[in-house]
Amino acid sequence: MDSGVTLFEYIWRNCYQIVCWEKQNSTNLFPDVFGCGFMIKRGDTYVFITADHVVHRKDYDEGCRTGQEYRYALVNNQNIQTLEGVQTILSDMPDFSYCDSHDLKPFLEGKQDLETTMIPDMIDISYCKIKPPFKYPLLTSELRVGDEVLCKDGMSKFCIANEAFAEVDPEKEYIICGTLGNKQNGIRWDRVNALHHNIHYLDKRDNMLRFTYTDYVSQYEWEGLSGSPVFSCDGELVGMIVRAVEGNSTLWVYPIQYIMDIIEYIESIPG
Repeated sequence: MDSGVTLFEYIWRNCYQIVCWEKQNSTNLFPDVFGCGFMIKRGDTYVFITADHVVHRKDYDEGCRTGQEYRYALVNNQNIQTLEGVQTILSDMPDFSYCDSHDLKPFLEGKQDLETTMIPDMIDISYCKIKPPFKYPLLTSELRVGDEVLCKDGMSKFCIANEAFAEVDPEKEYIICGTLGNKQNGIRWDRVNALHHNIHYLDKRDNMLRFTYTDYVSQYEWEGLSGSPVFSCDGELVGMIVRAVEGNSTLWVYPIQYIMDIIEYIESIPG
C-alpha cells in the first residue's frame, strides 16, 4: 500500500465502476448493467477484472452462452461541457475474455448423458486487456461516511501490484467498497458509494471463499458491487466478490490466485 495514503483511500482508489449496454441499446445514455472491478498491471498492459455475470448478464439470465454482444465502459467520474450540455465521461473498453469448464464425472459415472454433460459451467470471472493511456483520466468520486470524507473526489485511480496479493487470513477483517443504487432520475444519474466492513472469513467451498457479514445483507446495499475487490484491513487483495446472499449475510468470493490462474490459462491457449 502506498505510504501516505490511508487504508480506505487506497481501497477506494482501487475500485472502478463498469457499465454495460446490450449492443442494440449501445447508443442509449443510461446503461443496462452496472458493476464494479479492479485493475492490475502486467508488463505494459493493464488488466481489468470483474464478474462475468456483469459483462455477460444475458448468459446468466438464460443459463447458457447466448452470443449477446455488449458495449462496455468505465466511469471516469468527470463531467465535460458539450453543445448538448454537461455529460459524464465514460471510457469505452474492449471485449472481455472468459472461461467455461466441463465436468465429465457425471457422464463417466453413468449419472448423466453426454449431451447434458457437455453443457459448460460458466466461471464467473472475466477480464479485458487495456493499453494506456486513457483519453481522460480515471478519477475517484467522493467516499464519505457521515460527515467524514474517507477519499475526496478527483484523485487518480490506482492499479494493484502483485505484491498486494494475499491468501485469506481467518483472523483479519475484510472490506468491500463500490458504487450501487444506480437509477435514472430524469436526465440525472443517481448512484451511491458504499463501504462495507465487519466482514470475516468462514470457509472455502470448491474454488470459492465464503465470508460472513455482521449486518443484514440487503439487495439494495449490495446490488451493483459484483466484481469489487476484497481487501483485508492491512490492504491486501484476497479476491473478488461475485455474490451476496440476501437473508443469511453470506458473501461468495473468488480468491485472487484462482483468478490469476484462470487468466494465465486463457492466455496460454494458442490463437
